[in-house]
Amino acid sequence: ELDGAAASLGRTVGDDNPFRLADMDRAVTRLRRAISGGERIAVYGDYDADGVTGTALLTTALRALGGDVLPHLQRFEQALDGAEVSVDVGVRAAEPLLHAHAPGLAVIVTDHHALPDELPAAVAVVNPRRADDGYGFHEFAGVGLAYKLAQALLRVAARTSARPAALHETDLLDLAAIGTVATDAQVVVKCA
Repeated sequence: ELDGAAASLGRTVGDDNPFRLADMDRAVTRLRRAISGGERIAVYGDYDADGVTGTALLTTALRALGGDVLPHLQRFEQALDGAEVSVDVGVRAAEPLLHAHAPGLAVIVTDHHALPDELPAAVAVVNPRRADDGYGFHEFAGVGLAYKLAQALLRVAARTSARPAALHETDLLDLAAIGTVATDAQVVVKCA
């Protein structure tokens, strides 16, 4: 059954390497450095369905990995003051990101919305609509990208840490599913 669903999407089961998303390696590297250095990580999520579930999902994963995480639910453009990660927002927030970039803050944007002509200044911009994206699926909800980031972080931790997180990536699928279904029925139709 799962093989048939994957095949209908032009994929194979297990063909889910999150590092095929553009800038995923940069996002994971910076977040791992923040965790190991004891830096506070602020996760800013939009207050719609995939922003809320994506913020909860990413906060859960980062905390399981030992991160000092502070979640925020508000518009990125109104909130940016030390953000490390955005969920479902930020790709069109060039002005606030320039403000954040100036003092050397590390900003990672995960956003599925349409891209502007120029990507915002950030350590990483994870967006499946980028021309250089190699994942091959462009219909993620914001929570789906948060899941892919959490998945990448957890997989690297499982391979490199003496004490991997007590959280498995499948533990986060309930939040990913709720946020996806509540956000965009087109995604459900395309996945069914």
